[in-house]
Amino acid sequence: VPPNAFAAEDAARMRATYGPYHNIKLSEPDHPPLDSTKLLSAVESFLSRVTPGGPDKNIVMIYLSAHGVVNTVGEPCLLLPNHDPLNCETWMPISRLLDAISQAPNLEACQKVVLLDAGRIDDSWRMGVISNTFSIALDGLLAKAQLQNCFVVNASTGLETALAAPEISGTAFGYYVTAGLRGAADEHGNRDRIVTLDELAKYLHQQVDDWAVSHRATHQRPSISIDEIPQVKLVDVAGSVDVPQEPWSPLQSANTGALWETLEQLENRHAYSRSPLKWGYLQFLLERRDAELLAGSAYNEQVGNTLLDIQALINEFESETEVPDRQSNSLAMRQ
Repeated sequence: VPPNAFAAEDAARMRATYGPYHNIKLSEPDHPPLDSTKLLSAVESFLSRVTPGGPDKNIVMIYLSAHGVVNTVGEPCLLLPNHDPLNCETWMPISRLLDAISQAPNLEACQKVVLLDAGRIDDSWRMGVISNTFSIALDGLLAKAQLQNCFVVNASTGLETALAAPEISGTAFGYYVTAGLRGAADEHGNRDRIVTLDELAKYLHQQVDDWAVSHRATHQRPSISIDEIPQVKLVDVAGSVDVPQEPWSPLQSANTGALWETLEQLENRHAYSRSPLKWGYLQFLLERRDAELLAGSAYNEQVGNTLLDIQALINEFESETEVPDRQSNSLAMRQ
């Protein structure tokens, strides 16, 4: 499964920005929910004890970062750490989560806003995902769903990817959500010192896409689940603050080039012909490690573990002696 890059850094930035800020109160689960049951339990627990806030004391917001995928019957699902990526029966249809939020007891009159960052996977052939249609499936679900006072802001539209942003140690969506709710959305709106849902949606659509175009030469356009956005007041704005942008400095990156040079040397010795499957796995691990190096602090341990696996495979290939050309069962494997 590709890394869910910089989710931890987005959370840390929200803590640093909102921790001393009395107009937004953060609440986090004690432990990251790793499966469907734990995620539902964490959300239901939060909804059972939350005190709605905002200018009209009727706002509850949930920010969720997880992989979004589509199962065999076309349902948009969340892929959590303890799910089997090759068995969609283990995945969590997002309709279950949205129903729990929309129908939360004692919050029927409140406005629930779900900020969903679930588009990090664009494709993953090892999972069987040629092109991830999660956002398209989500749009179809939301068009039919009967959600009660519940609005979903999705990090991307159509086949777009929700981009990781090592340049700012976060994601484009997560960064601009944090800045927007802290007051930047109102600065780009009517400047009445109140961030509304409409202002936040327009701000995210513009700023995230501008970042994607200027840094990745592609589009990422966050979308909201309703065409005509009602006047929903999210948060009062007090003072102003610049949300920091600091580039990510990956750990253990010094020998990345050397590893790829070693692979090239092994390729010149036709190492792949002796064990094609093992060779393919080595290539995958090198690509995986490059991705982990640019995925944030949550993957530091995995970077080290992946490096150990890479070095073990390289040692196996280097210890094998050159074999003379011989009759091969496959023309493709003939040296």
